Amino acid sequence: ARLPDRLRAAVVLCELDGLSRKDAAARLGVPEGTVSSRLAAARKTLAARLRARGVTAPAAGLGIYFARLAHAGPVPRRLTEAAARFATSDASAT
Repeated sequence: ARLPDRLRAAVVLCELDGLSRKDAAARLGVPEGTVSSRLAAARKTLAARLRARGVTAPAAGLGIYFARLAHAGPVPRRLTEAAARFATSDASAT
Protein backbone atom coordinates (compact mmCIF):
# COMPACT_ATOMS: atom_id res chain seq x y z
CA ALA A 1 0.00 0.00 0.00
CA ARG A 2 2.96 2.32 0.53
CA LEU A 3 4.41 1.91 -2.95
CA PRO A 4 4.08 4.93 -5.23
CA ASP A 5 0.84 4.76 -7.24
CA ARG A 6 2.60 4.09 -10.56
CA LEU A 7 4.43 1.07 -9.10
CA ARG A 8 1.52 -0.20 -7.04
CA ALA A 9 -0.82 -0.14 -10.05
CA ALA A 10 1.52 -2.39 -12.03
CA VAL A 11 1.89 -4.83 -9.13
CA VAL A 12 -1.85 -5.00 -8.48
CA LEU A 13 -2.75 -5.53 -12.13
CA CYS A 14 -0.03 -8.08 -12.94
CA GLU A 15 0.71 -9.85 -9.67
CA LEU A 16 -2.64 -9.73 -7.88
CA ASP A 17 -5.18 -9.54 -10.70
CA GLY A 18 -3.17 -11.82 -13.00
CA LEU A 19 -3.17 -9.57 -16.07
CA SER A 20 -0.41 -9.96 -18.62
CA ARG A 21 2.04 -7.09 -18.97
CA LYS A 22 0.45 -6.34 -22.35
CA ASP A 23 -3.06 -6.11 -20.86
CA ALA A 24 -1.84 -4.08 -17.87
CA ALA A 25 -0.05 -1.69 -20.24
CA ALA A 26 -3.26 -1.19 -22.23
CA ARG A 27 -5.23 -0.55 -19.07
CA LEU A 28 -2.63 1.92 -17.74
CA GLY A 29 -2.08 3.58 -21.12
CA VAL A 30 1.67 3.01 -21.10
CA PRO A 31 4.05 0.85 -23.17
CA GLU A 32 4.50 -2.78 -22.11
CA GLY A 33 8.17 -2.09 -21.33
CA THR A 34 7.09 0.58 -18.85
CA VAL A 35 5.00 -1.97 -16.98
CA SER A 36 8.00 -4.31 -16.86
CA SER A 37 10.21 -1.50 -15.56
CA ARG A 38 7.66 -0.56 -12.91
CA LEU A 39 7.37 -4.16 -11.76
CA ALA A 40 11.16 -4.41 -11.47
CA ALA A 41 11.29 -1.13 -9.54
CA ALA A 42 8.50 -2.32 -7.23
CA ARG A 43 10.35 -5.57 -6.50
CA LYS A 44 13.54 -3.67 -5.77
CA THR A 45 11.70 -1.25 -3.48
CA LEU A 46 9.89 -4.04 -1.63
CA ALA A 47 13.12 -6.01 -1.22
CA ALA A 48 14.87 -2.95 0.24
CA ARG A 49 12.00 -2.37 2.64
CA LEU A 50 12.09 -6.00 3.75
CA ARG A 51 15.86 -5.80 4.32
CA ALA A 52 15.36 -2.61 6.37
CA ARG A 53 12.94 -4.57 8.57
CA GLY A 54 15.48 -7.34 9.03
CA VAL A 55 13.93 -9.82 6.61
CA THR A 56 16.65 -11.48 4.59
CA ALA A 57 15.21 -12.38 1.21
CA PRO A 58 17.43 -11.80 -1.79
CA ALA A 59 15.87 -9.76 -4.57
CA ALA A 60 16.41 -12.70 -6.91
CA GLY A 61 14.27 -14.83 -4.63
CA LEU A 62 11.52 -12.24 -4.72
CA GLY A 63 11.77 -12.16 -8.49
CA ILE A 64 11.31 -15.91 -8.66
CA TYR A 65 8.38 -15.70 -6.25
CA PHE A 66 6.64 -13.02 -8.33
CA ALA A 67 7.33 -14.91 -11.56
CA ARG A 68 5.76 -18.06 -10.12
CA LEU A 69 2.85 -16.06 -8.74
CA ALA A 70 2.24 -14.50 -12.15
CA HIS A 71 2.12 -17.94 -13.79
CA ALA A 72 -0.10 -19.38 -11.10
CA GLY A 73 -3.06 -17.36 -12.36
CA PRO A 74 -5.15 -14.72 -10.66
CA VAL A 75 -5.19 -14.47 -6.90
CA PRO A 76 -8.57 -15.49 -5.46
CA ARG A 77 -10.82 -12.46 -4.97
CA ARG A 78 -11.25 -13.11 -1.23
CA LEU A 79 -7.47 -13.04 -0.72
CA THR A 80 -7.11 -9.83 -2.74
CA GLU A 81 -9.91 -8.19 -0.74
CA ALA A 82 -8.40 -9.32 2.58
CA ALA A 83 -4.99 -7.99 1.57
CA ALA A 84 -6.54 -4.67 0.54
CA ARG A 85 -8.38 -4.39 3.87
CA PHE A 86 -5.17 -5.13 5.75
CA ALA A 87 -3.14 -2.69 3.67
CA THR A 88 -5.57 0.13 4.41
CA SER A 89 -6.08 -0.66 8.09
CA ASP A 90 -4.15 0.63 11.10
CA ALA A 91 -2.73 -2.88 11.52
CA SER A 92 -0.45 -2.36 8.52
CA ALA A 93 1.36 0.47 10.31
CA THR A 94 2.85 -1.97 12.83
